[in-house]
Amino acid sequence: MATETRKPVVPLSMYTEVGEGGMNVHTYKEKVIKWGYSCVPKTVELFKKFMPKDENTNQMEWLDLCAGTGMMAEEFEEAGVQFKTAVGLDQSVPMLREAQRTQKYHVLLRHDLRETLPFLDDQFDVLTCVGGSEYLDANWGFLKEFARVVKPGGTVIFSVRDDELVPKGWHASVKGLIEDNTWEELEGPVENECKAFGFPLLPQHPDETTRKLRVHLLAMRVQKWKPPAASGGKDARSGSMASTSHEMMFPYHQHHQEEEAQEEE
Repeated sequence: MATETRKPVVPLSMYTEVGEGGMNVHTYKEKVIKWGYSCVPKTVELFKKFMPKDENTNQMEWLDLCAGTGMMAEEFEEAGVQFKTAVGLDQSVPMLREAQRTQKYHVLLRHDLRETLPFLDDQFDVLTCVGGSEYLDANWGFLKEFARVVKPGGTVIFSVRDDELVPKGWHASVKGLIEDNTWEELEGPVENECKAFGFPLLPQHPDETTRKLRVHLLAMRVQKWKPPAASGGKDARSGSMASTSHEMMFPYHQHHQEEEAQEEE
């Protein structure tokens, strides 16, 4: 495992309409696919591998963090996986607009992962957070939030660059949550040493140093969540959906509302 981190392969300035160096929100997907980015299809493979055989994805609620342009939703649909509810969060509004064009999410929200997730405890069956570790530090504590909003028995899958695994607190945070029985590692480099080297992040990237970067996919099965001591304030942990950092891009699709109305009848 590497112990020194590098700067993001894709600077945040590229997640805009204008972008930089010929890369922007409109060309992002094309570029990363050209560079051999495989985290998205591998995530879908992991989900299918560990999904309980007796469960139907049509009854599952899915939260996609660092949703970007919606590549994960497109990949799930291509693999024949349909969720009852698909919610996407990202910090970049231009990227969320691109995701909105896919029409594969029921809700899209702008959100900063340094803040509490605006959802109830045990709300989702599946959570993915792929491609965002370059801009995240696990010491912020969001992995506990991942476990909080996912139901016991639910699946959490996220990616981490190898050179960020230790310096940014990912390894220690994951291990701590394993040790207190918040979740178990189904696949990943923390308890499974044979997965310690990951796989190439962007093997076709024009920069030689970038081509050498490796990434891990970790799959966790949520067991329980330990609530923090009462702080006297009300936040998402107590059921409030309000947060000053969230911007709803669009609500549930009309067809989803109609389906729910029919179920109530």
